[in-house]
Amino acid sequence: CGGSEVCCREPHFSRAATDNADTIAVDIDWWGTLRTLTDLPRPRHRTRLECSMTNDPLAPYRIDQPLTDAERQLIESLRSSESGEHYLNALNTAGVRITSEGTGPYRVVLSNRSEPAAGNVVGEVLHPLTEKLYEEGHAGVALGAAELALRLGLAVLGPEHPNTLRSINNLAYCLQSLGRSGEALAHYERTLEGYMRVLGPEHPDTFGSINNLARCLGLVGRSAEALAHYEQALEARVRVLGAEHPDTLLSINNLAYCLQSLGCSDDALPHYERALEGYMRVLGPEHPDTLGSINNLAMCLESLGRSAEALAHFERALEARVRVLGPEHPDTLRSINNLAGCLESLGRSAEALAHFERALEVRVRVLGPEHPDTLRSTNNLASCLKSLGC
Repeated sequence: CGGSEVCCREPHFSRAATDNADTIAVDIDWWGTLRTLTDLPRPRHRTRLECSMTNDPLAPYRIDQPLTDAERQLIESLRSSESGEHYLNALNTAGVRITSEGTGPYRVVLSNRSEPAAGNVVGEVLHPLTEKLYEEGHAGVALGAAELALRLGLAVLGPEHPNTLRSINNLAYCLQSLGRSGEALAHYERTLEGYMRVLGPEHPDTFGSINNLARCLGLVGRSAEALAHYEQALEARVRVLGAEHPDTLLSINNLAYCLQSLGCSDDALPHYERALEGYMRVLGPEHPDTLGSINNLAMCLESLGRSAEALAHFERALEARVRVLGPEHPDTLRSINNLAGCLESLGRSAEALAHFERALEVRVRVLGPEHPDTLRSTNNLASCLKSLGC
């Protein structure tokens, strides 16, 4: 037995991969860039030819390129399930065919490249499917849905159509949830540039994109940069959306977490409390975002040495998440991990051990042994065993 690192707690960031999802390398003065972009006129959408340059990170998603492994996994999953027939029929009706020759790669064939239905299927079918898969805890398959939506969007709508930008955001969100934050960062940056040009600096989707970029910066260890983005997004959302809009509450939550990550838990606590009060009023006590807010408040309390208070919140969040989301949802597993860590900090390592083992077993099976969440669970279990003298 071994492992010397402390238990890793896991914050909650809402929501699933939607166009304004709030959810993480390149050294760029992002606020200088944003200030410059706000003064620019909105240009025309770039052509598909411009998008197809070989140095473009979106080049693998051109319509003439084979489907990715994640897209192939999506198609095979849809073909093997009764519920998948609805989505495949929608694609076929829109003139989108998935073909393959023997064991060769899958490809997309459009019966009519300009057919509006092929563009409509991006926003009306594939975006909801991406969100549904992600919320059900299938981030890998959701990645395939986001990639397929992006492929069709680039071909039919153009690279700066709002639905194409939403697809890029969703792609980044899924990559990030799979532990690939470095790859996600470039896509978040591209999404934000596009939203600034196409929608303007005070559109709700632009706010979401700023927040998503901030979260990604935090995940790659650039919390000081992230803080300025969170503050900007919160100020704009309060002004445009109102103080208790769910997106504003999400900005409050994420600003609090950033402050906590910078060692300012005393400053973060009132923001967490404000976010939870708002979620309770606006969304209700068992909405996933409310449960995430409870989890985050508990983490802050624990960081301030108030572990007994934190434990009650962790238990409340876990019980509700099992009931609302299911026992193997990623958010439920975060709650299990965090409850176990709190028990261990209170000297109840024997109780914590069973929770750590449970979280690790499910994560290995669902996420794979190399996923960052799985590695955290491995570390936490090892640390707990060490504290028990194993």
